[in-house]
Amino acid sequence: MGRYRTIYTENQNSDGYEAEKNKTEKIRLRRKLMAIVSCMLIMGIVVQGRFAVKAVKRMVCEQAETVLVDKAEAVADMLDKETTAFFQYVEVLAHSPVLNDRSIPNSKKAKIVYEQAAFNDAIRGIVFCDMDGHGFINSGERVSALNEEWFSAAASGKYFVSEPTVFSSIDTVSFIFAVPI
Repeated sequence: MGRYRTIYTENQNSDGYEAEKNKTEKIRLRRKLMAIVSCMLIMGIVVQGRFAVKAVKRMVCEQAETVLVDKAEAVADMLDKETTAFFQYVEVLAHSPVLNDRSIPNSKKAKIVYEQAAFNDAIRGIVFCDMDGHGFINSGERVSALNEEWFSAAASGKYFVSEPTVFSSIDTVSFIFAVPI
């Protein structure tokens, strides 16, 4: 059998203290390295998650904006068609032969037009005015429309549609349509 020889170097110690010290140092370094790598992974995941959330948020906002613009265009188109149809209806009323008859007083003309318009639920009231701005509402009451924007437009031969307005007398959003006769 062969003989084995033990060779000691200056780094080796017979009691194993240095070996134990190196082992604990390696374990401590390994733990630090794992902690650093774990922190880097967590930071990478958080940063990527944040970018992903921002990208999704931006995508959802763009899609919502597109849908809202499409809906707004559809509603605007519908309102244009409804306004055109309403003007055609009011124009038919305005060209009624009774309105051109000078022997009928304006208060009576206002009542006649209102009776004709009563078939349309969208019409809430009518003001029949002469060129001096004196008008009559459907109840026969006399009003002045001389300083009203809608009267000026109709008196100059133009159609007029107001912005949506809430009138206190009816507490409903309404529009003012003016048509020259």
